[in-house]
Amino acid sequence: MVRAQGQPPEDLVVRVARRIAAVRLSRKLTQEALAQTLGIATKNLQRIESGRQNLTLRTLEGIASALEVDAGDLVSRPTQPTPRDTWASLIEAGITVLPRDDSPPKTAVAVYRFAAAAGSLGNNRAVERLAWAVVPKLRPVASERHFLARVAGRSMEPLIPDGAWCLFRAEVSGPLEGRIVLVQHRDIRDTETDGAYALKRLGGIEVDPEGISVRLESLNRNIVPTVCGPERWPNSAPSPSSSAC
Repeated sequence: MVRAQGQPPEDLVVRVARRIAAVRLSRKLTQEALAQTLGIATKNLQRIESGRQNLTLRTLEGIASALEVDAGDLVSRPTQPTPRDTWASLIEAGITVLPRDDSPPKTAVAVYRFAAAAGSLGNNRAVERLAWAVVPKLRPVASERHFLARVAGRSMEPLIPDGAWCLFRAEVSGPLEGRIVLVQHRDIRDTETDGAYALKRLGGIEVDPEGISVRLESLNRNIVPTVCGPERWPNSAPSPSSSAC
């Protein structure tokens, strides 16, 4: 596509569009409400949020004022996400977020609250669905076996940073050793995240007459591996509920 001289790069237009939509949603504003505040038609705001309409500086400043942010915050990527920016990184990645009470399309995956603890394992927490998300290029048959969850902790850095959203495959099959999986145990506490789930690499599984020993490894070399011996799993292995994509 040939762009006219003076037009901003297409990726910048799309990024700003997604950022506007993300901030609007974080403010719990409908497109109709924001359009009314701006004094424009709803269809024009829809074009802006889809990246199909270039913005003048005056329009951008008007939108920023209505959303109570600086215009620069709509152009640059946020470095310190706030609770209001919960969905911002997903939306900016091209993922459509739908309310949890909506009837989801076949291509939607569930978004869960459990904040997979990329540290040690902790006491049990309820798993709550926050929303639905439509992930680009994920086929309907695959979406039934996947879900999104946010990682808390630094033990899987640099591959998976603290606060990253991960797409998990719910069904674990095939050899587990060496794979990054989401595991659960109800009796091991984590002082940082206090979560029942942990994202770890399975370094090894040993079976002997006394039970099963499992080595849970981190990618961060500063984190000591966790070895769960037969005293924790006398008859069964930990539950690798899903694997990271």
